[in-house]
Amino acid sequence: MLLGTPAYVSPEQSLGKKLDGRTDLYALGVSLYQMLTGDLPFSGNSLAIFIQRLQEEAPALRSLRPDVPEAILAVITRAMEREAHDRFAGAEDMREAFVLAAQEAGLDWTQPLAVPEHAGPRREALPECFAPTAHFRADGSDAVTSSSRVLADTTLPTAGKIPGKQKPRRIPVRVLVPIH
Repeated sequence: MLLGTPAYVSPEQSLGKKLDGRTDLYALGVSLYQMLTGDLPFSGNSLAIFIQRLQEEAPALRSLRPDVPEAILAVITRAMEREAHDRFAGAEDMREAFVLAAQEAGLDWTQPLAVPEHAGPRREALPECFAPTAHFRADGSDAVTSSSRVLADTTLPTAGKIPGKQKPRRIPVRVLVPIH
């Protein structure tokens, strides 16, 4: 059985092979790709995504984001390599590669990075369910926590319990993969 969101599933996971931490690095690479471009590298229904991932290369980040330093793009591209042995051995190796890439590009990681307008579709910073609300202390006192702590101190409703929102319908996906 295959578990995972199809867009983030590594090639080896979709083939039912043995998994290790490099599978998570693949998913992280897809997430970073999506953050930079506003799109997933592969699209379509679940089966189409699996097939594309096994047969095609993702659209080159360089062509989509020429403003991002090549060294940074190379780290993300390596995290998304089709073969697990071509990815980083672990998260620490990937982190070190990002640090070196940032130094090579002259980036100051202590400052926010400006995102150009063409970086992808804009979305609200936080969904409505995360909007600050009054939060009273558990001991029953009327003291309200500061709005900066509301998110950390509040139990948030699940998608199915937000007034006026319907719980998204989940469609089970099963993929038959021949194992040799």
